[in-house]
Amino acid sequence: MAELVLEVIEGPAAGTSIPLIGSVELGRNPDLQHVLDDEQMSRHHARVESEAGGAVVADLGSTNGTYVNDQPINSPRRLTQGDRIRMGLTVVELRGSGRQPTGAGPRPDVTALGGEVLQPVPVEQLPEEPAPNAGISTFASEEVEAAFVPTGVVDAVVRPTTRSGPLGRLVDAQVKHRATVAALFLLTSSALSVILYYALR
Repeated sequence: MAELVLEVIEGPAAGTSIPLIGSVELGRNPDLQHVLDDEQMSRHHARVESEAGGAVVADLGSTNGTYVNDQPINSPRRLTQGDRIRMGLTVVELRGSGRQPTGAGPRPDVTALGGEVLQPVPVEQLPEEPAPNAGISTFASEEVEAAFVPTGVVDAVVRPTTRSGPLGRLVDAQVKHRATVAALFLLTSSALSVILYYALR
């Protein structure tokens, strides 16, 4: 069987090939043999071990989790050539060493984080929209799929703990409006109750 390699196809280290000999630990710890400088990865994120006919990946208790073909894993998962491992903003594909590299390079920074919120990307960094019925293959369409968003970021945007930014201001305005209406209703109800009490005496 041909030697296997882990090719980084997305993320800060895109274009890097890591030979899969025995066991390879992936993460951002500077002591690792192959450091992946991705702030969304844990220092010791995942381990990939070669096995007859393929490989096995195991999450090492990472903060943002490990995904195989966009499915989260909770126990060691068997890999075959072409399977993709996503860790933070980095995507690694298991390949045979004889396969030509894709020439992967850094992608537009569509998932860069700042202040716990996704930042917009300049228009010139976005991929061009394909013309309708241009005969694009399924593989090509997968290359421009929506970027992965770590769970912590989704939680911060969808369920903010502190209300800041446009969404937070909108929520605050709605809450204040409802509180004002409720207070006026209670005040009016109390006044009517007092008037009725004295009127019926």
